[in-house]
Amino acid sequence: MGFYTIVSERRCRVYVLFGKVLAVLDEPGLHILPTKLGRRAFIVNWLGKCHVLDMRLDQEYLRSQAVNSEEGAPVFGAWAGPGSGVFHFTDRRIQARCTALWVNVVKHGNARSSFCFSRN
Repeated sequence: MGFYTIVSERRCRVYVLFGKVLAVLDEPGLHILPTKLGRRAFIVNWLGKCHVLDMRLDQEYLRSQAVNSEEGAPVFGAWAGPGSGVFHFTDRRIQARCTALWVNVVKHGNARSSFCFSRN
């Protein structure tokens, strides 16, 4: 009936009615909706929407990653050979990020993303 909701750990509930955000519940636990939304709590489940957002962090285990120096600069990949202009990435995620950044450079001339790789 829309009287209460339970918010899980690392989740967020956003209540929207007629395109307007009524409430954002980001604290885990039991929430009584009339105290948060007022009278609109009884109609938001029928006429509105409740979006459940995932607020978990994307973490990677980097301890076993190869490094270039004592400071711990990570190895992204290796050049195929002198003058070839081909760079092979060791990690698929980094390859996807750098490819997306390179497309941004080519389309929009955004030079900030040239740190990933340069192209001759």
